[in-house]
Amino acid sequence: MVPKAIQTHFRDYMEIDKHPVIVLSSSILRFAEQCLDPEMRASFFSPRLMEAVIWFIARWSCTYLMPPEETTGSSDHLHYLQSNYSSKAWLTFFGVGNQGKLVLDIIVRISKITLVSYPGETDLQALTCYQLLYGLVQRKNISTHLVALDSWHDLTNAFANERTLFSLNAVHQRSLAQTLTLSASAMSNSEASNQYVRSLVGYMTAYLVEISSKNNLKNIAQQPDVMLLVSCLLERLRGTASASEPRTQKAIYEMGFSVMNSVLIFLEVYKHEVLIGFSIGPFYLFYLNILFL
Repeated sequence: MVPKAIQTHFRDYMEIDKHPVIVLSSSILRFAEQCLDPEMRASFFSPRLMEAVIWFIARWSCTYLMPPEETTGSSDHLHYLQSNYSSKAWLTFFGVGNQGKLVLDIIVRISKITLVSYPGETDLQALTCYQLLYGLVQRKNISTHLVALDSWHDLTNAFANERTLFSLNAVHQRSLAQTLTLSASAMSNSEASNQYVRSLVGYMTAYLVEISSKNNLKNIAQQPDVMLLVSCLLERLRGTASASEPRTQKAIYEMGFSVMNSVLIFLEVYKHEVLIGFSIGPFYLFYLNILFL
């Protein structure tokens, strides 16, 4: 909710784009957008500065991006606010019918940059995964527009089919998988939601099944790169399973069924590897819980 003090204090600004909140917000967002340029990012956007940027965007978007006051109003009411310069008209500036979708796209692109271009910066990645992205998908009025963005599909594709995000640690892998899976519930229908989840986990399940079927698994499973990849994928599946909702339960059930034998094989192979065992156990329990819902 926008603080009442802000709603009531600046009543004399008849032009929406001159409202102090709009001016300040737009300035910071334009500055943050500069990090998308590789040269600007390398010259000015240090990890600590990006932490401040992501912290601000996460807090700001909870209040001003597509606010409930704007998104729940009727179209006639919104037109009245804008045309009559109501004291609350500025709330529509970052709404669905104005700059909201454009700003949301910028936020997603910035989020991907923090996850890909700042390897090892766990605090920055935690802010991005837990506060910013997770906060966006929790708001239905935002998530329905989020899943329609090309930038969101780019992030999903990078997570599902590329290796650029394997630099994230296990906890962030799990969190991002959970967030992306939760966003599926904002799709137009249940079939689209389930297909989104299938696309998200298809590579992961196929790789786990393939590697668990190798005759020399016990030897290759001890290779550091294989251990890291298996651990990351298991954490992702764990995050996906934890995000099960009625609309996506079918696809998540199919995911668990397809890898269950592989998971049991890895449980035996890595029985002395505590960290990997911690990934396998919770996933197994999550999936069993889905089965008996």
